[in-house]
Amino acid sequence: MLQVSWGALAALLLLLVVCFVLPLGLFGGLYKLADGRFKTCGIGAGAYFVGGFAADVLLLTGIRALTDMNQNMPVYMIYSLVLSPAVFMAVNYFAMKITGKEELNNTGDALMYSVGYAGLQNMVTTGFIAAMYFVSLWNIKLHGGSYVVVSESDYVSYSQLVSASNLITDRIYEQMQELCSRPASYFLSLCLDRLWVIVVYAALLLVVWLAVRKKNKLPILGIAYVMRLLIGLPTIFSDFHVFSSTWMATAMIVVVSVIVWVAAVFCWKLYIDEN
Repeated sequence: MLQVSWGALAALLLLLVVCFVLPLGLFGGLYKLADGRFKTCGIGAGAYFVGGFAADVLLLTGIRALTDMNQNMPVYMIYSLVLSPAVFMAVNYFAMKITGKEELNNTGDALMYSVGYAGLQNMVTTGFIAAMYFVSLWNIKLHGGSYVVVSESDYVSYSQLVSASNLITDRIYEQMQELCSRPASYFLSLCLDRLWVIVVYAALLLVVWLAVRKKNKLPILGIAYVMRLLIGLPTIFSDFHVFSSTWMATAMIVVVSVIVWVAAVFCWKLYIDEN
């Protein structure tokens, strides 16, 4: 019998709040309090869809058609440290260029852009999957974890005899077992990860925003590029199993967050002093 804890359901619900409700709340707050525009949020979301999703997926598909990235470290490092950050910088730079001069001079629009970018990223990469997980676990909870499990070849014949709502194949049952085995701490860690995305991308995109506004763009763009590399390091280290514990991963995320925001504040102060 499958067992679903209320803690896991609560953690999943919190994850849905972080992925969907929080970006919408930030959008509303910036719209009311900082004169942020819906247009700028939409451009940020579009930049993620074009650069962070579509272009990156096409890039990864092309690379994987040529080689196995997991077995080819040089190719993986070139993608992670050069190609992916370059696509990110190019797409966001040109997206910000089309926002308009009035929006570029408004800090609220800069933050609104980051909400659109990071908000859609959280929804696409985690939110919709989390919603499916929540529905699945809730259904298991309603059924009391009791199902009739049959092989895929026998499913059609058995479905005529047993209630279809309680009848599942052995392959689906294994997937449900794996999902039920995940503790609440797993979903809570995803919440922290999605919050981290909003925090660090707000700093990073603010720096790119400043670079678009400045005449001398290269130094600020260089800082933004390094920031993007730092943000990608925890993922790279995780892929190669560098962390021996979750505490090491958490410590690195905290350090990267601090460095990224210190860099953002430095760039902002530099921009203010020059103007």
